[in-house]
Amino acid sequence: MSGGRGNPYSYRAAQSHEKGVYVGVTSFTTTQRPDGSIKTDKTKYEVGQTVTITAQGKDYSIYNRGLKVLNYYIYNLDTGQTEKAFSEAITEYPISGEGNGSGQSVNFPQKTWVPTKAGNYEARILFTDTHARNTKNAPAVDGQGVAYAAPFVVGEVPPPPGEDNGGGKDPDPPPTGCKKTTMEIRIEGEKNDTERQGVPSGGDTERIERDARVVFTASKPGTFSYNGTPMQIGSGNNRKVGIMYVPSSGSFTVKYVSDDGTLCWDKQFYAVSPNDKYDSCPIVKVNGDAIPRGGVIEVMPGESLKFVASYKDSGGETQPFHTTWNVTMPDGRERVIPLDEGDNGRVRPYVSDHVSLPYRGPDRSYDIPLERGKTYKLSLELKRTDFEKRPECEWTITIKVKDTSCTIDEQKRIGFKAYGEPPSYYPPAGENLYNGLKYLYFSNLTATGDGYDTHTDISADVAGSWFIKEGDRNKPLSGKLAANERFRLILPKTIDAGDDVTLVFISDRDCVVEMTFPILSDRRCYILTAKIAGGKYGDDDVVWSKPVKRGETLEMSPEQWTDPWHSFTLFADEKIDFVTYYFDPDKRSWERKRDGKWLSDSTNARYQQKIIFPMDPATDGYFPLSGLYKVEFYAEDRTAADCDGFFFVQIGEGPPKPEGENLLIVKSSFKITPADPQAAGSDATITFDVKNDGKQEHDTKLAVRWESSDKATMLDVAKFKPGEVRKITVPTKYPQKSEDFIAHINPDKDKPDNETIWPDNRAVWPVKVTGDEGGGNGPKEPEIPNPPVGGGDFDGGEIGLDIYDSDGRQLQRLQVNVDGVWEREPAKIRVVIDQTRINQGFDQVKREINQNIETYKSQLLQSASGEGIKNASVTVSPGYIADAKSLAVYSPAQLDLKVSGPGTPQEWKVSSSSMGGDYLYTGTTVPTETTWRQVLNPMKYKAEINGFVITMDYSVQFALSYDRCAKSAGEDGEEGEETCQSNTVHQSMSGRYTITVKGSERQFGVFEPNAKGVLRHTSEWQEYTARDRYPANKPDDFYAGERILTHVVLEPRHRHPVSALYPDIAAAQSWISETGLRNTTLQSTLSLKKTTPIWWQGPSYAVPKLGVREMGVDTPLMGDKQKGFKKDSTYAVHFSVQFRFGVVKGFAFPNKQNGQGHELTDYRVPFAVTANAWERQGIRNHTTR
Repeated sequence: MSGGRGNPYSYRAAQSHEKGVYVGVTSFTTTQRPDGSIKTDKTKYEVGQTVTITAQGKDYSIYNRGLKVLNYYIYNLDTGQTEKAFSEAITEYPISGEGNGSGQSVNFPQKTWVPTKAGNYEARILFTDTHARNTKNAPAVDGQGVAYAAPFVVGEVPPPPGEDNGGGKDPDPPPTGCKKTTMEIRIEGEKNDTERQGVPSGGDTERIERDARVVFTASKPGTFSYNGTPMQIGSGNNRKVGIMYVPSSGSFTVKYVSDDGTLCWDKQFYAVSPNDKYDSCPIVKVNGDAIPRGGVIEVMPGESLKFVASYKDSGGETQPFHTTWNVTMPDGRERVIPLDEGDNGRVRPYVSDHVSLPYRGPDRSYDIPLERGKTYKLSLELKRTDFEKRPECEWTITIKVKDTSCTIDEQKRIGFKAYGEPPSYYPPAGENLYNGLKYLYFSNLTATGDGYDTHTDISADVAGSWFIKEGDRNKPLSGKLAANERFRLILPKTIDAGDDVTLVFISDRDCVVEMTFPILSDRRCYILTAKIAGGKYGDDDVVWSKPVKRGETLEMSPEQWTDPWHSFTLFADEKIDFVTYYFDPDKRSWERKRDGKWLSDSTNARYQQKIIFPMDPATDGYFPLSGLYKVEFYAEDRTAADCDGFFFVQIGEGPPKPEGENLLIVKSSFKITPADPQAAGSDATITFDVKNDGKQEHDTKLAVRWESSDKATMLDVAKFKPGEVRKITVPTKYPQKSEDFIAHINPDKDKPDNETIWPDNRAVWPVKVTGDEGGGNGPKEPEIPNPPVGGGDFDGGEIGLDIYDSDGRQLQRLQVNVDGVWEREPAKIRVVIDQTRINQGFDQVKREINQNIETYKSQLLQSASGEGIKNASVTVSPGYIADAKSLAVYSPAQLDLKVSGPGTPQEWKVSSSSMGGDYLYTGTTVPTETTWRQVLNPMKYKAEINGFVITMDYSVQFALSYDRCAKSAGEDGEEGEETCQSNTVHQSMSGRYTITVKGSERQFGVFEPNAKGVLRHTSEWQEYTARDRYPANKPDDFYAGERILTHVVLEPRHRHPVSALYPDIAAAQSWISETGLRNTTLQSTLSLKKTTPIWWQGPSYAVPKLGVREMGVDTPLMGDKQKGFKKDSTYAVHFSVQFRFGVVKGFAFPNKQNGQGHELTDYRVPFAVTANAWERQGIRNHTTR
């Protein structure tokens, strides 16, 4: 591959240490790699102008000269796609004759191209010489090449992505509007194939086996490229597939963009040998989440960031990465942290695996703040570390501090609510919203003219606007809304099942909150079936059965329970748990109790669950109580979590509403500004919502009036679309006295005339006027509201149990059989407690308590308002819960981790407040299966750990102070002196929150290692026995005195049934212990040597004139005609094999009765003696050497 030649051969006299008289000497000459260039006739074009491209290359080879063009094309820098390919196949340009290494140029054919759209482009050419050597601009002589490129611009466009404008080079942004997707990757290596599902875009550089064939599969057709070079597509022009071969060295980047521009993916790889083991590049986590190099973090003023660096060593163990950290300040200055002040008073940096920003130094002059509106960069220092010469491990990120008046504490206090109606998960009265909408199934959305109706309203407790994130921009969903003002969530037409939706709320103080949630699909989910079945003598009497869709409403009548033995049963393809809720029409919320009694839920996950509805006492418990119920279900297998959901059961009368048209007034949406009470005649604005809950568009009327007015004002409600919620605004004045405001949609019942529900067309709202709030002497005593009821249980997930063998391989979770370790191999039990999920529960508890504090504080101040009430104030203790974790009590504080099974049991204590840890189990002394899945012990090994509950009891004290003032009557009707009385009301708000973390268990097996002993003949004896006088000889028939070769082999059945690895043999021995002629003891042992990992045989020794020979287990005495083996007798060779971890199988010399293992025939090989070797003269055996 050098492209050179060998030089002339010559001789020189041999030196003293060399044999012979003369020594031949030669050398060889190598040549340079090829090079070249490409250019366009100019660098700026207009759309429609012809672009002319010329390219040339130079080959320096001496023999077999020429260049091979692999690709010649136009590349669009804006979209990451090839615009025009000039050659579909590899084109060769041979050069005749012999060269001298100085090089000869090749002018490639000139190409032209007419652009049809503006953009940033490059003309590119990729070629090698005929020896497959890359051009000089490539990082290595072989492997992935690099194209020569000539950039040019068409039309008026911004600079190409990633262009450096003096402020440092940022990572290339994805095409505008595209969403980062995931990729399926299949790596076809030298020894095995690996498939990976759901590989995310970006992240750390990954090592990949060099020269491997890699197949990338996306969800949509698109363009694949590596280092800008288009990749091969799948067979049959399948553009969902990209195929490449990994170069032999260096790093490369694979990019994908879907044809419609909506999806994109990119990742950097580094080629390594499959036999090498490397430490992984450092991984940096910020506040617990990994962030790849080149990432950008946006933070709020006052927010703090904690960075922790680690890496995985070549053994797969996670290690802390200690180094210094470099901070680039907004003015470009470089700062190194962390810092420490020594005994001499000098401040110097020191290495650490973690830092925090803002950074507080030894004194204030060394502090690094995160100032509002400024940009910082943070990088790891790799010099003087093991990663110094690995550029793929460089790590730098950008930190942007938002230029906003909002602080991080203010942002965390913003609360959200969701309101719904079936098939929405949320109740009409609303439920606190934390991390996006739950159980939003695509099949439950209703298509409208504008998009998909979610049947859900959303509100925030501060004023602001809602957006939906589409690519890199925010698309408005609402105008500016007041605090607690609701809007109907209508999703765009472009969404589909499986998509992630991100809602963005921006408050009027520029606080930004994002919530992301999936649009779920039940097409690939486990199937649910509901039945009413039972009977006094069994479950065979099925009176009703129906498949259940997620979000569906099942309409039932109480009479379908035909006798007290019938029950409502839910069947599923997965083991599920369930919880039942009742819709309380008075509270307009979902409740876990009805009439003070808890509703049905599960105690254990099962394939079928009986759901018990409360029974009507008026029917002597025969029939269930009518009402609307919600059944929420979730799978035991958390990999099916996206299929969890709910459905409704309507027993008797009630929703769902009858089919037909229905216009209604949303009574809970009424608002008068300024809030009542106000003075009579004051200007006011009344707003409320009306809704078209039917299926057709209508032009209708809305009548509004004060109760004291006989004539209503008629308002037009035109083009009222199905599902639309429209806000009505009515300018008015406060009446002369307190009275009702009345609104009536479709008052004449003619637009339309076929509504199915008329009572909800009319609404009445009381409005108070100052001085008319109530009777009695003096101002009315405030009506003190009750504090909000707080508390609830949050799901803390399940404790993870992962099991690893001694080589760091994680045992798989198999559906039928179990994975396992070798006999006596230590198993590492990794306990994973999801503290991130638990912390989310703490955050939810904190937010809910603080929201209740603010809500109740506002309610108390509102109650102490009106005429005659002055100087109202509320004192709260504590006024704010800074961290709900401070309230937490873990029960139990120590968890019991146990491993049981046929081997030795072990137990450990695990702190429930920890993240878990690794625990080494060494009791795998009894195997449960052979490698060919023969059951040796029906009892499996089981690792199990119990769950725990975190309890948070809280109590908040409120003191409402106010002055109640009144004026006495003066003389001549004038007002007299005002007198005030101070009052204080004490209230207490308390409750209990819990976070429940489930325990878990995991079974695994222990596989018995085994091998097989075999006997072999020497080549000379094989030749002889093929033509001797005993044609009936079998393979294991030997002559007395013939050499008996013994081998230990590993067959495919001895592979580990999951990892496919053979057991490791540490030592092997063959032996004979028999009685020969004249009662002679014949004994011998032979220690075998490893030839390959799966083949052991006797050691070798040299025989003069015969060469190297293999030792046998026989001895000369065994071939003696007077004392050796007897003709026509049967004897045996026994084997003893020692495996890794001290496991011994077979027979120990000289015990032929008691062997170890469950396939002892593999360790005892009988052989028959046909005759004596002396019958064959000339056979070289032990006696003749």
